[in-house]
Amino acid sequence: MRTADERLAWLLILGTIQTLITFEGKAFCTFETSWIVPNSYTNVVDNRLSLYGEKGGLELKNEPTLWAFTDRFHTPFSSESVTRYGKAWGFQYESIRYFVDCVADDIVPEASGRDGLMVTAMIVATLTSLAESRPVQIAEVLAVAAR
Repeated sequence: MRTADERLAWLLILGTIQTLITFEGKAFCTFETSWIVPNSYTNVVDNRLSLYGEKGGLELKNEPTLWAFTDRFHTPFSSESVTRYGKAWGFQYESIRYFVDCVADDIVPEASGRDGLMVTAMIVATLTSLAESRPVQIAEVLAVAAR
């Protein structure tokens, strides 16, 4: 059996991670990212986010389109092109620009520190799950961080 470090090293070689997050009730979300992509690819990583519920869902792919659907409709919501005026553009870049602007203008960002903590806890839970080959609860990660 491989050690936790060997399993994580193997993932780096494979170049991809996929995570299934389950919520109370019946909702679940999958995250997928790959960092080994062709040189001609439009981004440095490929990623996916899929959120499904009983009444609809969202899909966000490595493209400037958000897909929203329910039992009544299926609609792509398009943002700007990936490059605009010679600069990178799209949801991945705009959030970084927004944060930098908030710091420069001394404005409190809409996303709170708690939002950042929860995202970081999800990443730690994912890496722990991969390393230890077991499901990891966000509450477990937060309890360790609180010590």
